[in-house]
Amino acid sequence: MSAAERRAFDAAGALQQVGGVDAVSHNVEWRGARPTRSPRRHDVRVERTLDRTIVPNLVRQTCDASAEHKHPVDHQAAVLRLTELVLQDDGERAAHYVEELGAKGLEPEELYIDVLAPTAQHLGQLWLEDRCDFNDVTFGVCRLQQALHAWEARLDEHAHPTAGGPRILLVPAPGEQHGFGLALVAALFRRARWDVWADAAATSSDCAVLLQRERFDVVGISVSRADRLDPVAELVRTIRRRSRNRGIGVLVGGQGVARDLTLADAVGADAAARDGRDALLRATEFLSPMAARSQMRG
Repeated sequence: MSAAERRAFDAAGALQQVGGVDAVSHNVEWRGARPTRSPRRHDVRVERTLDRTIVPNLVRQTCDASAEHKHPVDHQAAVLRLTELVLQDDGERAAHYVEELGAKGLEPEELYIDVLAPTAQHLGQLWLEDRCDFNDVTFGVCRLQQALHAWEARLDEHAHPTAGGPRILLVPAPGEQHGFGLALVAALFRRARWDVWADAAATSSDCAVLLQRERFDVVGISVSRADRLDPVAELVRTIRRRSRNRGIGVLVGGQGVARDLTLADAVGADAAARDGRDALLRATEFLSPMAARSQMRG
């Protein structure tokens, strides 16, 4: 659900309190003289009017008004510009540029998946082509991460975990460290109101200790190399053996598996994800049907 739609439904929920109509208990609080018609019939007719007319119109009008303030964003141009800024040792301008993209109507998920992640990948490609050195890439990704954190801090709708909601542990494959990718995925899950534990430096031993101490619904493993899957398979076995949740879901993602999702079977995981959006969808599928439906509505 988009931010505009969420605001519309929140407003619709407020409307259902007007005139003494309680949207939760469906009771009517009558003021003054008692009406001659049945309160229950009146309640049903009010609800029908809300559901069929007021709420749809409110959602449509709110979304239309929001769309008027949006401007098309060229993702490729945005990636090139952001790459230029982070390579110029200008983290502040990079953060301001990310804010500008948001002001143009770019949704957070679109910013994460279609701009920030490709920018990090583009930096890596420039290094492979000897167009920048390792330090350039390292500091460039650090500035990207700073821009991400600044953006999250300014979000009006910064989501907090749902009490008693799903929990996910995000870690890199053994021997790998790629914190920015994990940070992007963590941001997506937080906006979906998951309780997120992410550690870009976690070892297999760290995971084992944490899984014995805390209960998680899903573990997500970021894999950057498809030629080093044996350590990933061993980590998956450790997760299943040590987890307090015997039905824990194990998800793999990252560049190492994005092009061949069948590699999930090779390492014993439950599923593989192409990107952060796909990871959130797959992880939600691991939940019980009722919890999954509730989470998707959140």
